[in-house]
Amino acid sequence: MFSVPKSDRWLTMSSTFFHSILYTFISVLWFTKGQQYGDGEFGRRVSLYQYTYAAGIVYHVRNKPPQLMCGAAIIHPLWVLTAARCFPQDARIEDYEVFAGDVEYFSKSSSEQHRRIWNIVFHSNYTTFPAEFNIALVELIQPFDITNSVRSGFLPQGPLREYMNCKTLGLKNEWWIPTPVLVDVDTIARRREECLHLIQSPQWLLAAPVFDYCLISSSISSRALRDPFHGNIGAPSVCNNTIQAITSDLPFLDLSGPIIVTDVGKHLAWIRSNIIKREPAQQYSYNAQIMRSPLGVIVLVLQMLLLAT
Repeated sequence: MFSVPKSDRWLTMSSTFFHSILYTFISVLWFTKGQQYGDGEFGRRVSLYQYTYAAGIVYHVRNKPPQLMCGAAIIHPLWVLTAARCFPQDARIEDYEVFAGDVEYFSKSSSEQHRRIWNIVFHSNYTTFPAEFNIALVELIQPFDITNSVRSGFLPQGPLREYMNCKTLGLKNEWWIPTPVLVDVDTIARRREECLHLIQSPQWLLAAPVFDYCLISSSISSRALRDPFHGNIGAPSVCNNTIQAITSDLPFLDLSGPIIVTDVGKHLAWIRSNIIKREPAQQYSYNAQIMRSPLGVIVLVLQMLLLAT
């Protein structure tokens, strides 16, 4: 009968023991990371249906993978709100697109929707130094399809107030997930003076933007989003279930410090006037694009027949 030499048996037992220890270590590490990831220390990962108006702005470079430039918020099937600084002066509209319907960016989920940009409307008073009125409306060529994972968000009733509790959206990269994931962090609104005191960065303060409030993490353990993703700029902060603010600057390059925001509530008249003023022209351009394809002509004819009946 064949018997295994003692030296080989010792090696086999050692190998099995080593693999058991390694497996246990990885399991504990995974569980620990998962617990931290879920309790807010690294930002809470959100569900696909939690912030259906969350969007991202992607920049396409020839012969290179797409780059996530900014976050955004859908306020109308044809309109997205973001920070004006997301688009440089020499930006070419055709190089950008907006996507929504996913919480793991670039994962190519079946729920994802991608839309090309028709126009970018900067606030008429927007300045870059010092940054002020850092807000922009992005007009899409084709409206987003309304689904369970893509819907417009609500605009606030008025301006941001001190001590208002919010949830700030941003991106986080975890070692077990190959793509950035959407997370939220509990924040509270504080006045400019307190924000500047917390920042204490001479270089940043020299070029500090004009703002009334910033958002600060309301939990000491929320050391969230240490990775300086570009996608955090332009992302919405949700207060009372409305899109109350847009992230315009991050002095610490992440969401662990004061978050400088543009108060959406102070620009409601500007937002509504631009959407009302431009929507008929946008609808015309959308129909014109449809007319370029035979199938599009058939669709429009059928729509007209249905309306006539």
